[in-house]
Amino acid sequence: MRGPWPRASGAVAAAALATTGALHAVWVFSAWPFSSESEGGLYLVGDPEVWAPPLPTAAVAGALFAGAYLALAASRLVPRPGPGWIYRLGNSGLIAVMVARGAGGWVFNAGAAQEFVTWNTRLYSPLCLAIALLVTLAWLGDRDRDRVRDHSQEALR
Repeated sequence: MRGPWPRASGAVAAAALATTGALHAVWVFSAWPFSSESEGGLYLVGDPEVWAPPLPTAAVAGALFAGAYLALAASRLVPRPGPGWIYRLGNSGLIAVMVARGAGGWVFNAGAAQEFVTWNTRLYSPLCLAIALLVTLAWLGDRDRDRVRDHSQEALR
């Protein structure tokens, strides 16, 4: 895949991942933008009695920030992390988690409050699927650039 699409798709995915990561980081300390933890639980989990525990929420925030970096690396906007297998494993994992959350997200709707069902159906699950698609496009473009570079280096020999 050539053209601006791989770079743009990775940058958009990274922005979405970083923004979502920032929200999760805020939720470690605050219920913002909700008026209370009860309201946040209603919209984010589907249960006003449940609020995000700090340690797992911080881990999710870190994973989302790492995913944003991987999306930028696939766009060649930042250096790739570590050896190639870490980069491939990270991108594969990111895509798999986003597809699983996006496609499986509707399972969470069963028995959840209507506020959560609405937001999960209209935003959370589709956003995860869109991020998976964008990272996939960036990664395929990155792999295509590697193939072109490898072939051109062979031609020089």
